[in-house]
Amino acid sequence: MGAAANRHYRRKMKAPESQTARNVMQQAHSHCNIWFICKGKLIFFREANYCLLTKSKSARPTCSVGNPKMDLQSYLQPNLEAKTSKYMYIKEMKRRQEAEEELSQQKKEKESLKQATLMLENELDWYRYHSNENANALQEANQQKHLLEHRISEYNKVKRERDDAVKEARGMRMEKELTAPCAYGAMNSEFSLIELEQATQIFSSSLNIGRGGFGSVYKGFLRSTTVAIKILNTESLHAQSQFQQEVAILSRVRHPNLVTLIGACPEASALVYEFLPNESLEDRLNCLDNTLPLTWQVRIRIIREVCSALIFLHKHKPHPVVHGDLKSGNILLDANLRSKVSDFGISHILLESSVTGSDAHFTSQPMGTPAYMDPEFFGTGELTPQSDTYSFGVTILRLLTGRAPLRLIYKGGAGGPER
Repeated sequence: MGAAANRHYRRKMKAPESQTARNVMQQAHSHCNIWFICKGKLIFFREANYCLLTKSKSARPTCSVGNPKMDLQSYLQPNLEAKTSKYMYIKEMKRRQEAEEELSQQKKEKESLKQATLMLENELDWYRYHSNENANALQEANQQKHLLEHRISEYNKVKRERDDAVKEARGMRMEKELTAPCAYGAMNSEFSLIELEQATQIFSSSLNIGRGGFGSVYKGFLRSTTVAIKILNTESLHAQSQFQQEVAILSRVRHPNLVTLIGACPEASALVYEFLPNESLEDRLNCLDNTLPLTWQVRIRIIREVCSALIFLHKHKPHPVVHGDLKSGNILLDANLRSKVSDFGISHILLESSVTGSDAHFTSQPMGTPAYMDPEFFGTGELTPQSDTYSFGVTILRLLTGRAPLRLIYKGGAGGPER
């Protein structure tokens, strides 16, 4: 029996302290052995006594204790062993239960893993099957691609051959048109060499008004009209082609701001133009013969007139015309300072290029005045309307600044007109 509450335990405790334990010790039958314990320790042992010494309830029982600790141990040992066995049993059961639960969980995870592995294998088989199908489809597509590329290559080859043939045919037709005798018939007149000699007093130096690599220009009086006669240099390799080119172009185009071709003399490779008394724009910008500088109004009007002439040439039907050598020296002025573009010796009637798909002329020997030439034309040999636009831009700067083209390049064209 408990000798006292566990919280009242003391090492020096020798007898029961709780009232209940005392009452039990006093009132319990005398032949009962009673062990009073507290906190697992034996406090007091009352041994059974079959010889009642006193019947007084207030007298404290006297008992022979003997060796109570040994008796208690012999009494408690089986209980402790039983409790220990029970505890070990419970612990073992719990461990086995946990092991079984863990084993069951592992089985479930293994089964789940097995199912997942099976699904992955099925998916892998599916992907392998479709991968083979896709590989076959890709191989077939590549074969189709190579076939189409071959057909496209053949088509492009045939197309290039056709374009080259068309271009060659157009060139031959154009060349035929340029060299045809009817080109001269389109002009108002065809003059003889004798007529030209009479008009220029046998090409007198006093009537010479211009000279260059192309030949010489003379002022003459022909059939009651003052004219300008350009005699091409027959020693030049390009004289004949320039003659035919200028006749072919100027006999087909008419514009107020293009110089008028009156006639030609094939015998002398000479061209007869209307006479423009104020010479070239370059001469007027240089104030040749002490002429007065051009006013701003005149300069702006010249820009507008030259622009109108270029638009007319570039929009000409059926084929546009590009001048190829536009510069202030090839812009002539009449008595009223009205401008007219001249010198079509290296001009070209443009045909559509099979390479670029646009109107262009290709040459391996670009000709013109370097300071006015389009750098792209000079580098590639492709003559386009934009080539004239570049030359026109340089001419405008020449008009507005009074500077020579090379000075414009190095000085940027800053400042106002010099003259």
